[in-house]
Amino acid sequence: MGCAGLTCGTACSGKPIGMRTLSINFYEQAMKRTDNKIVRIIIYYPLSLMYGGVVALRNKLYDLGVCKSEKVSVPTIGIGNITVGGTGKTPHAEYLIRLLGATAGVCYLSRGYKRKSSGFVVADSRADARTLGDEAYQIHCKFPEITVAVDENRLHGIKELSRDRDDAVVILDDVYQHRRLHVGLNILLVDNNRLIYRDSMLPYGELRESFRNTDRADIIIITKCPENMLPVDCLSVRKQIAPFPYQKIYFTQYEYSDPRPLYSAPAVGLAGRHVLMLTAIARPDDLYSHLNRAGAVVERMTYDDHYSFTLSDMKEVERRLCAMSEDSIVIITDKDRAKIILLDVPKGLRRRIYSVGIEVRFMFDGQADFDRRVTGYVAKAIAERAKADGR
Repeated sequence: MGCAGLTCGTACSGKPIGMRTLSINFYEQAMKRTDNKIVRIIIYYPLSLMYGGVVALRNKLYDLGVCKSEKVSVPTIGIGNITVGGTGKTPHAEYLIRLLGATAGVCYLSRGYKRKSSGFVVADSRADARTLGDEAYQIHCKFPEITVAVDENRLHGIKELSRDRDDAVVILDDVYQHRRLHVGLNILLVDNNRLIYRDSMLPYGELRESFRNTDRADIIIITKCPENMLPVDCLSVRKQIAPFPYQKIYFTQYEYSDPRPLYSAPAVGLAGRHVLMLTAIARPDDLYSHLNRAGAVVERMTYDDHYSFTLSDMKEVERRLCAMSEDSIVIITDKDRAKIILLDVPKGLRRRIYSVGIEVRFMFDGQADFDRRVTGYVAKAIAERAKADGR
């Protein structure tokens, strides 16, 4: 069996995959909701109507100006969704960083979900997933040349980042519902596997707000599209979403990198290899499908989104690998890498852990047009700021 170099441990002490805790209890209910149709209709459907009414009232107060949205002079690009969990915000943020990194002072701002710190924190050499949160730390590791920060108060965070910086452009994570801030370019992500016009409000469905509220988006991206998606499929989606004249819809798909050793280890292929897929992400099925398509024989070890791994979890990984073939490996995501490197992972296990990254590719020749819209907005916003400042 696959025990070479490993110390077989005891049973896992971590919790199996379940819900991701957000600021609203409805999200917890959505992720744990029963498949019993009678229970769902009797309990969850009335709750979804109540929740939908509260959200609609809040949005109406902002639309009428009763609640104020504050504009900032610095260019801001928001990436968000109206469904809970896993639409691809981080890979699309990385795309924007690569697009704008050479031409502007790019900053990335997140609230830093599940971090141990509080307030405004800028990433530095001492930063890790505990101080920034796993997603912000992932961005910091991949793009150390840009400024990465976290702040629960997005307005305060933007003002701190743009202080004494004339070329600052702030990419904001998960701000579609953060209506206190008027975002300069609002990008809404929609998972092709969970199209919003087929869904319902929390907790009966997975919508944070009505799909009709796509009107706040400047750009809508349908994410995680299959390679064999046809133009007629795109037309169907466009027809259902019914974009306004000022909106543009694009389609993207995931491209996974080859496995990269987390520590020092030789390159490996996936075809025919036994793989233990270790994840603490919102939608692990996407990675599972990729590994299967690559020809791997996959076992899953999944935890709640943003779960912080422990040494006990690593012992369970060792135990699971002991029951697999000698050449079996562990596959993790870049997001989970940010947390695992904090642990004193046993040496025998280190040589068998590999991570895979995700990039997005635009389909149907949409990349050039998308790039023009984004860079055009940034150039115009920077020029308007300079003019307002008398420069």
